[in-house]
Amino acid sequence: MIVPNEGYEKAVGVSLGGSAQFIVTVSEHDAKNGISYLKRNKAGRATFLPLDVIKGRTIRSDLAMIATSSEGYLGVMSDFVTYDKDIEQIVLNLLGQIVVTDTLDHATRLSKNIHHRLKVVTLEGDVVNVGGSLTGGSLKNTNNTFTHKGELERIEKRIGEEENNLRNARMELARLENEGREIHQMFLQKQVSFAKLEVVVTNKMNDLQVAKSEYEALTHQSANLEELEADPSDNKLLDELNEAKRERDALKEEIQYKRDMRMRYVNENDMLSSELRELRATQRVIEKGITDHRIAKTKYETDIQNALNRLNESYQMTYDHALEFLNEDVDLDQAKETVRSLRMRIASLGNVNLDAIQEYEDVSSRYETLNKNRIELREAQDALMKAISDMDQIMVERFSDTFEKINTEFNRVFRYLFGGGYAQLKYTDPDNILETGIDIEAQPPGKAAKLHSFSGGENALIALSCLFAMMSVRTVPLSILDEVEAALDPANVERFAKYLQEYSDKTQFIVVTHREGTMAQCDLLYGATMQQKGVTKLVSVKFEDATQMASA
Repeated sequence: MIVPNEGYEKAVGVSLGGSAQFIVTVSEHDAKNGISYLKRNKAGRATFLPLDVIKGRTIRSDLAMIATSSEGYLGVMSDFVTYDKDIEQIVLNLLGQIVVTDTLDHATRLSKNIHHRLKVVTLEGDVVNVGGSLTGGSLKNTNNTFTHKGELERIEKRIGEEENNLRNARMELARLENEGREIHQMFLQKQVSFAKLEVVVTNKMNDLQVAKSEYEALTHQSANLEELEADPSDNKLLDELNEAKRERDALKEEIQYKRDMRMRYVNENDMLSSELRELRATQRVIEKGITDHRIAKTKYETDIQNALNRLNESYQMTYDHALEFLNEDVDLDQAKETVRSLRMRIASLGNVNLDAIQEYEDVSSRYETLNKNRIELREAQDALMKAISDMDQIMVERFSDTFEKINTEFNRVFRYLFGGGYAQLKYTDPDNILETGIDIEAQPPGKAAKLHSFSGGENALIALSCLFAMMSVRTVPLSILDEVEAALDPANVERFAKYLQEYSDKTQFIVVTHREGTMAQCDLLYGATMQQKGVTKLVSVKFEDATQMASA
């Protein structure tokens, strides 16, 4: 259902891992039925991905912005696979939060830039996991479905080419066999023609021998007739002689004609013999070619049978089944090396553990559960970090607002208590409000703004100004002061006491003091006395009652 783009097979295979074997269902109900079926038939375990439940996951915009600007960034893994639109949410869920880079160095730098919050995979299959752990090494013998699929397609293509070559060889062999049969048929026809010519030549040779005998007899008769010509008295013999000469001339012409015919037949026989020899030589060449093609055919058939036997014995696959996984682009040498390595690994495993599948499924299920928990914890961590960040922002805003108000009140209270001058509060680190310190700058009337040059009373009054400024911004119901004005002179003590009196309608003050100016402004005074040795007694006086009694 998911097909990786060319060049991204390793990266996609590593990113999916065991997820490549997950089963996609239309609904959660179908997934439950599938699990029930596996339980009833004890057919193992499987992970189902319901289309109506699974939702896609994407990279946060801030992390995507950082990743995009990083060197070596290629994109998100879901962008490098082809899939049906129906399973888009599944693909985004599995691959939507995986970043792809070209090299491992770029991957580690990118992961560091995003604080190891995303999984980063290289084209070679190396992985920088969430949290910063690295996974990598040789993928030569790794069970990568997509890599093996590519190799299988190349093998299927190679087998198809060999089959085409075999079909062409068979067609060439059939053509040569047809040509051989035609030449053989032609050779038989020539042999028949040659046999017929031999019969004709034999008959002509016999006729020639008969003609020679007749010629010799006529020659003998001609000699006798010449002797008879010398005797003119015998006209009858002369006529016979002339008749014999005519017969002789006719026989000579016939003999010459038959000689010409014989030479023509001899020449034709020589031509036929030469043509027959050429045809026999051609036949031998064709028969040799047919024999070679039959040998090649037998060799191909043997190789094919051996390959089929090996496919069945070594891989437990039929030809038709293997044809479904044909991959014509596979590197044969690399494939042989892969098979050799896998066989060595299988041999090193020893006896087969029949419970390995169940154990793997149990471990895989536990891993999936733990990984899901890890993802949930990571999401919870991100949510907490966001909440903390929001709280920090609120704290900064509220602290800054309160600080500005206190600073304003501090200057006002300072000027009241000192009768002039100025004072302010400053951040020691304005860029880090939550961890900054606070400096106090104060300049009483007629003095330089240096805290170390102030007297103890002035320092105490500055501290009280800051305290009253904070109380002005944020009123408290009760405040306890323990001899805070002990270092002040009488005038400042009186000013301090009056300021307390002004705030008494908002805040109740309990002041531990021995200064008369402060006592004079109190509403209720408590004192300790020892009228008897070793016995302490508390005495309280309301100034309002005391004043009425004094006036009476």
